[in-house]
Amino acid sequence: MEERTGISGRSIASMVVGICSVPLFIPIPLPGTIPGLGLVLGIVAIVLGSIELKAVAKGKVDPRSRGFAIAGLTCGIVGTVLGILIVAFFGAIILPAICAAVIKGGRIPIPW
Repeated sequence: MEERTGISGRSIASMVVGICSVPLFIPIPLPGTIPGLGLVLGIVAIVLGSIELKAVAKGKVDPRSRGFAIAGLTCGIVGTVLGILIVAFFGAIILPAICAAVIKGGRIPIPW
């Protein structure tokens, strides 16, 4: 049987990626950002956290890793939900307004 020493790197990665997914859910291209990155990071955090919680339950990983995995899973869910809501908002409200402006005037209005 493997020795379980220390907190798992996968659980720490889940927590870090999950925390990063929350502020990075912005779907519009701002300088220095990647649109939709938070949504992708949130999904990665959910997968890593789920895998790690199963490993803790089976006894393959140190039980102290459980808290980090739960934090990553929770933040990943929040980041994913925020990303989906913002994408739905832009798809339902902003995109039709841009399409209507293009049809009406033939140009896309750029606010800056």
